[in-house]
Amino acid sequence: MCSAPGRGYYCFLYDSRCCPDLCGNKRWDEKAHPHESPALMWVPMAILAVGSVASGFIFSYGNSLRDWLSPVVEHKEVHESELLSPAVISLLALVLVLVGVGLAVQKYLRSEVPLEAPQNVSIFTKIARRDLLQDDFNEVVLMRPGQKLTSALVETDKYVIDGAVHGVARLAAGSGSLLRTTQTGFVRSYAMWILLGCCSNCPFNLGCDAMNLFIDFRFIAACRSCHSLTFTCCK
Repeated sequence: MCSAPGRGYYCFLYDSRCCPDLCGNKRWDEKAHPHESPALMWVPMAILAVGSVASGFIFSYGNSLRDWLSPVVEHKEVHESELLSPAVISLLALVLVLVGVGLAVQKYLRSEVPLEAPQNVSIFTKIARRDLLQDDFNEVVLMRPGQKLTSALVETDKYVIDGAVHGVARLAAGSGSLLRTTQTGFVRSYAMWILLGCCSNCPFNLGCDAMNLFIDFRFIAACRSCHSLTFTCCK
C-alpha cells in the first residue's frame, strides 16, 4: 500500500517526458534528424526486458520461488490481519496510476510546453530539477571529504612512509660511505684500530676493577664490625 503513491508519481514523471516527445509538436531544430537508438543501446535493454518478463512469470507461477527454501527452513503458518485486501490495494494503485497519467496529459500534452524551462519557479521545482538535491548531498557529505581523505593518505604515504624508507636508505648509504674511508687495506691501519680499541677499553676495565675492590673492602669492613672474621661467618 505504501508503494501505491510512488507508482502514481512515477507514471506522472514518465508521461511528462513521453507526452511532449511522442505526442506533442515537433521540438527539435530543422538541422536535427531524430532517429532510433542504435543496436548497442536497445539490444541490452531488450535482453533485460526478457529477464524481467521471466522473473515476473517465476514470481507469479505458484509459490515455487517463495517456498524454494522450505525443505531446509522450518515453515510456520503466520496469520496476520490485513488492513486492506490485495484486490483493494491493487485497485488503489491502479487509480493512482491513472491519476498520474491524467495529470501528465493535462499539463504536458494539452497545455503549451515552452522550449526552454522557465527560471522563475518555486523552490520545490528547483529542488526537483536538481534531482532532489541528492547529487549535492553526495558531493558535500561523501565526495569532498573522500577527496580530502585520499589526498591526506597520499601525502602521508609520500612523506611519512616513503620518507622513512628513503631516510633509512640514505642513513645506510651515508654510514657506508663514512666507514669506507677506514678500509685502507694496510695492515698497519688495522693494527692501529686494534690498539685504539684496547686503549679505549682499558679505562672501562680499570673502573670495573676499582669498583670490585671497593665492594670487597666494604664487605670485609662489615664482617669485622660483626666480629666475624672467618669465611664461614662472613658467608
